[in-house]
Amino acid sequence: MRRVVLAVVAAVALGGLAIGLNAATQARGRSGLDHSAQSDLTNAIISGKTIFTNRGAYPTELSTLSGLQSSEPELNFTNALALTSGTPHTINVQVSPDGQIVFLADESADQRCWYAEDNEEAQPGQVGGLAAAKVTTAQGISYNGTPKGTTTTLGCGYTDTYITTAVGWGPTYPS
Repeated sequence: MRRVVLAVVAAVALGGLAIGLNAATQARGRSGLDHSAQSDLTNAIISGKTIFTNRGAYPTELSTLSGLQSSEPELNFTNALALTSGTPHTINVQVSPDGQIVFLADESADQRCWYAEDNEEAQPGQVGGLAAAKVTTAQGISYNGTPKGTTTTLGCGYTDTYITTAVGWGPTYPS
């Protein structure tokens, strides 16, 4: 009899735990999708920073794509827009004409755009020949993303139309 009671109590407790975990998982579902893209961008920007440190500048876009691909083989790098309908873990790469800024973009599975940038310009306020509306003038690594509820249909990257409506550049990804 004692075993039956313990089994019933355990079943009720585990059932409640499963329901609670399922609700928590559903509540985090959207952010979990965002975190995958953010993680890919963070790994890529760290690898990009290594390329810059070793060479003193970001090389041409194609050389940077090749260098990033070598250091992060689980990711795919392109100068085309990143689309969730395309190859998973694809990151758009843009290098400034002066080789001092790299801009990265990825689209999360819920079609939200995320951006990371490393600005190594010698003077604050410089954008290295890139469009000022699309990048930050802050030196160092900065992050950005489209507002919650914004869904992209054309992909994410330097040439997308979403970056100008993004939340704002900062030291962490926006909520």
